[in-house]
Amino acid sequence: MRFTLRWSVLLLIFVALPFIFTGDFVRGLLNQFLIFSVLAVGMNVVFGYMGHIPFGYAAFFGIGAYGSALAALKLGWPFWATFILGAIIATLAGFFIGWISLKLKGAYFAITTFGFMAILHVICKNWVDFTRGPMGLYGIPRPSLVELIFDTNLSYYFLAMACLVLCLYFADRLDRSPVGRAISGTRENEELSQSIGISILRYQLVAFCVSSFMAGLAGALYAHYFRSIVPDLMTAYYSLIAIVMVVVGGRGTLFGPLIGALIFVILPEYFGMTGPTRMLLFGIVTLVCIIGLPRGVWPAISSAGGFFRGEKPV
Repeated sequence: MRFTLRWSVLLLIFVALPFIFTGDFVRGLLNQFLIFSVLAVGMNVVFGYMGHIPFGYAAFFGIGAYGSALAALKLGWPFWATFILGAIIATLAGFFIGWISLKLKGAYFAITTFGFMAILHVICKNWVDFTRGPMGLYGIPRPSLVELIFDTNLSYYFLAMACLVLCLYFADRLDRSPVGRAISGTRENEELSQSIGISILRYQLVAFCVSSFMAGLAGALYAHYFRSIVPDLMTAYYSLIAIVMVVVGGRGTLFGPLIGALIFVILPEYFGMTGPTRMLLFGIVTLVCIIGLPRGVWPAISSAGGFFRGEKPV
């Protein structure tokens, strides 16, 4: 991937943000924005590039969180090992459920992934000896690497930023590669893709595993940042907000999920919304964007400004 002007500006903005907004509360919001951006980028690989809607996507988010947290608490593994483990377990789970569900079409795919998420939620909620059940896991250690401890909002920001930039880079490389073009082809016309020798299941499974890895990475970031997790991470709420962030930001675009994450992390906190009112805000913003900006916010910004070119809105 060429290091273009738009990437230079993006990195400059990311690096400057925590120094422009120096308050600890605002830096905490920025950390949440980065974590959920990783989750949204992963969702965009399946929903945007591949064209499938995984209603059970939160399962991989929860697997990454629990996998990393349990390895740290029960095995005493170092951060980098638990971090990688959580993402790898989520990827393996993605391969398993993807191999089963991607053979199905339409609503059956969405229902299958949702059922997988529901099963994991029940297991985490009732396996008290292992996951502490509804009480959740607490006291998850702060990330540390050699002598560097990410124990402040500022230091954690750069850890989460590095993960997000790597996910964006990989998503962009995937989309521009022959594999990515094959994945997009299966989205547009599966019959035509299959007729020219493209293995639909193989390429879609690659996208699903990449998406699951990113969700697991986001879960590990979430667990070590908040230092506590509960089984509710594996519920439809987190799948829904990931889908909404992609739809509002711009499905199939590289930077659209970041806009969606920014809107749905910052706005509720700015207006002091929690619980049902937060969901009401999500619904209103989503409805307005679908009616007024059907391709999403980012394609509209890109078209109006003419600066960040090269996106491929769906």
